[in-house]
Amino acid sequence: MKGRSSNSLSDILGGTLSDRFVHAWGNLRRARVAVSVGGFAIAGTGLVVLPESATSSTAVSVFLTLFLAGLERTVAGSWATALDLGGIHSGSVSALMNTLGNLGGALSGICFAYIATHYGWVWVADEVGTVSAETRYQ
Repeated sequence: MKGRSSNSLSDILGGTLSDRFVHAWGNLRRARVAVSVGGFAIAGTGLVVLPESATSSTAVSVFLTLFLAGLERTVAGSWATALDLGGIHSGSVSALMNTLGNLGGALSGICFAYIATHYGWVWVADEVGTVSAETRYQ
């Protein structure tokens, strides 16, 4: 539950920051990009820090919560961009964005399994499954 709460708060923070940057800078694109780059930088840090510093399932939970909150920070700006670009057709743009996002989510598991098997990264899949199970059933 803590992870979901932090993601929700991070989503709100991302939208708030984006709105404040738009008002301060007067540039929609710059504001949306700044929030997204910051969020992806936080999330990307997890790719380097987590494997090196996670010594327990508690540490993994804490780091995953922080890094996924960084990723979630980008969501409000993404949807706001769909509204900005779509104008009168923003409903259609948002629907297309949602459909493609769901398609990507559906295909990512298949692609991950293929890549892990093809490149001999089966241990990565094992570790992800183990960490997921440990953090979920603590």
